[in-house]
Amino acid sequence: MEVPVKGETSKKKKISIDLDCLLGVVLAGKIRFTDRRCCYGRRPGLESIDIGGSLPTLTLKNEKGEDVQIADLANKKSVVLFLVPKADTACGFRDIYPDFSSLNFDVYCLGADTSTAQAKWQTKKELPYPLISDPKRSLIAALGAAEGGKTKRSHFVFAKGGKLVDKKIPVKPVDSPRLALEFIKSIQEGGEAPAS
Repeated sequence: MEVPVKGETSKKKKISIDLDCLLGVVLAGKIRFTDRRCCYGRRPGLESIDIGGSLPTLTLKNEKGEDVQIADLANKKSVVLFLVPKADTACGFRDIYPDFSSLNFDVYCLGADTSTAQAKWQTKKELPYPLISDPKRSLIAALGAAEGGKTKRSHFVFAKGGKLVDKKIPVKPVDSPRLALEFIKSIQEGGEAPAS
């Protein structure tokens, strides 16, 4: 559906709107139109990933500029995917990375910075895990961590096979690694998951 945009005096501008998204926004009592995005700020094409959802089929680049198949990240091991608003902002996961490895979890950092910026950060801070570049914030938005062109600091725990089992949005950089590790230990011990 195309809707004329008000405020254009000499030219009429039309934008395309996803009807499912528009209905959801109207039901929520809010209407917001944005160019090239769904009304919720998600990019069209990727469904929202909630608890029980799976990693999507999407190709992004790592810090080396190599293709990363997102759906394949949790094929062999469970995964912690933590999101940062900008490269060079926190290293908490680096400091306890061996704890995640010993529990058979891979750790990945996801951000909107370029692969080049991420590579510099990885070298400077001696980060032992891969970094994934999502400059269009496609996966970041699907995870619910995109807001106004920025990325909310957050983390997501995916079980082996790619099912989302825990998420924290937003979370403080000092708390994120500890909370992710506590959750993982609780599910591996067969106990109740910590309250979200």
